[in-house]
Amino acid sequence: LGNVFPRDISLIKSKNLINWTAKKLILTPDSDDKSKSLEFYVMCVFHIPGDNGTYGLLTILNTITNDVYIQLVYSADGETNWLRCKNIKTFLPIPNGIHQQYSVPVVYNDTLRCITSMSKTIHGSPNDRFGIYNFQIATKDLLIWKQ
Repeated sequence: LGNVFPRDISLIKSKNLINWTAKKLILTPDSDDKSKSLEFYVMCVFHIPGDNGTYGLLTILNTITNDVYIQLVYSADGETNWLRCKNIKTFLPIPNGIHQQYSVPVVYNDTLRCITSMSKTIHGSPNDRFGIYNFQIATKDLLIWKQ
């Protein structure tokens, strides 16, 4: 397939999992991200009951350090104008010595629970493996992250 850097986030849709729409770019690193060698690795999206918007846990890869971490993003329609909420570096805390963090969101009522997998190894290293699992809860009202 060749090298497709820098990585970004695109959307494709299907009603039957056979026929798909064309790829639509929805989130891409900006010039500040590119100057820091950041790429968008993957994004898990979710909805909060009573909120018409779409949230995402954006996994970011630093291609210099090979560290991987999570930022919270938001879009009113789930397709356009994605905001990196408050432009904070990480949404979920990263313990000392952790170089990789991936998370899957689970929403129960209005509380976000994140099932998180972490690793002390550097992304792409020969011994790249995971073994630290965590269950984190975001207790704040998520709507404040849209500011």
